[in-house]
Amino acid sequence: MKLLKLHINSDYGSIKKGFKLQFRAPYEDQIPDQIDWSDFHPFCFAGLNGSGKSNVLEALANIFYHIESCANVNQPENFQDNFKPEICKPNAFELEYYICQDKEYKIENLIKVCISKKEKSKKEDGLPVMTYQPFPFEKEPIPVSVVAEKFATKPAPAKRYLPDLVIGYSSGENEILSIPFLKTRLLHFDEYRVALEKKAEYKEPESSLLYVDYEMSQAVLLANLVFQKKEVLEPLHKELGIADIIRFRMNLNLHTHENKEILEQYKEVLDAFKRCATTCYEEKNKLTLDFWINSASKEAFKANFSNNPFKLFQAFQILYTLNYRTVKPEIKSDVYQSKGFYTDGKVPNPEPQEKVFYFLDYYIKKKYPDSEEVVPLLMKNLSDGEQQFLHTLGICLMLKDKSALLLLDEPETHFNPN
Repeated sequence: MKLLKLHINSDYGSIKKGFKLQFRAPYEDQIPDQIDWSDFHPFCFAGLNGSGKSNVLEALANIFYHIESCANVNQPENFQDNFKPEICKPNAFELEYYICQDKEYKIENLIKVCISKKEKSKKEDGLPVMTYQPFPFEKEPIPVSVVAEKFATKPAPAKRYLPDLVIGYSSGENEILSIPFLKTRLLHFDEYRVALEKKAEYKEPESSLLYVDYEMSQAVLLANLVFQKKEVLEPLHKELGIADIIRFRMNLNLHTHENKEILEQYKEVLDAFKRCATTCYEEKNKLTLDFWINSASKEAFKANFSNNPFKLFQAFQILYTLNYRTVKPEIKSDVYQSKGFYTDGKVPNPEPQEKVFYFLDYYIKKKYPDSEEVVPLLMKNLSDGEQQFLHTLGICLMLKDKSALLLLDEPETHFNPN
């Protein structure tokens, strides 16, 4: 997807009512032969501290979180009790973007989408509105329903015109950006929990929001090193000296939820991991999978995860989501009611034995400058700058075939100026 413009018509953080931002010139003002829609088109903010750079990212994250919350149907009762489709933060906005509906970046496949919301008044109900225009954008915009009908089993039609993924990443202490993503993680867990209780099939989260923190970045790197071709990974070799992954361990605690093994609905994916593992240790309440990575194990991953790095990453994402099993319903309700200011400390960080999943013994091969020697190194021993390089570049590599919006806050904080 390509962002086109954002108007914010209500005060939001350091952004004042009337804020307007044009991300790119409209297609109609450009020469088609000069546009390659498959290119990566980043938009970068540079400015003084407090000038509102992060607020723009936060506004975008909150807008897509709000639209997803309106359109999606797999939501727990305590979320539904606290969510109001006519109230958003920012509460009045207009957002336009281009998206390719069939995922191929061709001019004739382009669709222009507009999402807008007015503040609730006596005449306006304040619900978000979506319209779309197929290429060549000459006909009148077509309205599409944003809010799912009550008791619906399928999302509202607006879901079709949203990006596959909205990715959040922050290297600093900007917790506000993570809040809609934290809410989404809790939703993902409850979505899985309901599937477990109903013994229903569960394949992937309904919401597209995804926050990449340190734990999740380990899965990003692993998916890239296992699936990507050598030439694609050249920046990792050249800039960081990372040659490959050596080994890693998956620790899975087989906790129960209401007398059901919590991983029961994920047996198919666990079996896929077992087929890729070098060794497998099963105990009463624990499953340990060790992986020694070589050409054969890489082929096994490709065969069991559709030769798709994102499929492997998403399997880890769901396992990480299950670590929220210890969060109490009243804490979730408190987070869902947050208007976007502060949630630190509200969600407890479980001890390893309380988690469902975590990595251990995650070793990579690293070649140091001015040396031909390749040495084993724990990933957590990489420097802050190296970690950040892996996070930001790895996200882009893994999602290169997805319709995605990447919201990267301070992605270069720990980089060497060179």
